[in-house]
Amino acid sequence: MTVISRILPPAEVQRAIDAGGPLQDLGVDPARVAQMTGVGREVDGHIVGYWLAGYGLHVEPLWIHDAYRKHPGVARGLQETMANTLEARGASCVFCCIDEADAEGMA
Repeated sequence: MTVISRILPPAEVQRAIDAGGPLQDLGVDPARVAQMTGVGREVDGHIVGYWLAGYGLHVEPLWIHDAYRKHPGVARGLQETMANTLEARGASCVFCCIDEADAEGMA
């Protein structure tokens, strides 16, 4: 049995997707994955695990005054303006962290 861990070059992204797991389950676009850095664990030439690292902007905090949280235009306006701003700057991925205790309020 041959076991190795190595960087997965962009040309091998489809092999990782075909191996299964969340990349396959989510139907991830190979071009998106090719922009990330990935490592894979192989057994006898078959990918049996992978881990990806991608660049993403952290967009927090999001705040809306209590009196306006149920007004859809406020949240929508913030979201659209942020999306347009980030797209104009060339951002391809953003993320935020939401405390489960505050998930309902954030929704």
